[in-house]
Amino acid sequence: MAVQSQAWPLVGGLDLVSPAIQIAAGRAIVAQNYECSLNGGYRRVDGYKIFDGRTAGTSLIVPGSGPIRGVWEYKPH
Repeated sequence: MAVQSQAWPLVGGLDLVSPAIQIAAGRAIVAQNYECSLNGGYRRVDGYKIFDGRTAGTSLIVPGSGPIRGVWEYKPH
C-alpha cells in the first residue's frame, strides 16, 4: 500500500467556534504554549517551564519497588 501525505501551511490562528469539520486547513483547533507569529504561522511561546514546573534536567524519584501495574491521571485538563 502506498503512503499518501499532504501538507498545509499553518496559518489562520486558533478557531474554537467553528465545527471541526468546517475549519479550513492550516487553522488550529487545539494549541498549548503556541501563539500566532508576527511573520505568519505559529510559534512556541517563550518563557514556559516544563509541564510540572520543575527545572529542565531534574527527575522525580518515585518510592517503591516492583513493576508498574498502571497509570492514572488525576484532574485531567
